[in-house]
Amino acid sequence: MAAKRTRFEKVCPVCSHIFLTIPSREKRSKLGTFCSFKCAMTFVGGERRKYPMKVGVCKNCKNDIIAKNSGFNKPWRTFCSKSCRMSWGNKGNKIWLGKHHKLESIEKLRIKKTGIPNYKNREIIGEKHWNWQGGKTKESIKIRNSAQYKDWRISVFKRDQHTCQECGKKQSKSILINADHIKPFALYPNFRFDVDNGRTLCVDCHKQTETYGYKASLLSMNRHLLTRTTC
Repeated sequence: MAAKRTRFEKVCPVCSHIFLTIPSREKRSKLGTFCSFKCAMTFVGGERRKYPMKVGVCKNCKNDIIAKNSGFNKPWRTFCSKSCRMSWGNKGNKIWLGKHHKLESIEKLRIKKTGIPNYKNREIIGEKHWNWQGGKTKESIKIRNSAQYKDWRISVFKRDQHTCQECGKKQSKSILINADHIKPFALYPNFRFDVDNGRTLCVDCHKQTETYGYKASLLSMNRHLLTRTTC
């Protein structure tokens, strides 16, 4: 048979009621100190802090730090706002306020950090570039990526008012347009940047032309064969 637990009398600090409790219950929780759960909650509510309340002084602006609730009442909180915290952190960097590094310094810092020079620097192109692979890029790709070719495309689009010259569709989010060479790009190098040799076509109309994609290479092959047979 289990031993009977010893009980002792205690006075409730809230209502002064005398009640029986056991030592283990008194040690584990506050319920052993009070006669009922209601008295325990009344006692805790009386000690509860009332918010908003002052919890300190801001290191930056010297104003009071106001805590809205217990989540803001932290011992490590030393600033009243995020802006004060940021301005306090930037006080040591005021000597650089409004100043910038020179381009040479930026390049040195980048190389020190990554070990790779800036590929956008126009002086580091061609054989001087770290990723130079012997100039294997095709000449046609170089021309199509050049600024002169981009200016030619823009001029063609502006002249045709961004409208397909075959079906009359205008450029939109769902309709894409291309600048097409009337005389093929590969066969007539002298007319590549001639605005009169360009026309605006939508993608569907461009695919139906005789010089689209691989069709232009077939034309060049047929032209080469014709020249050989005539010779």
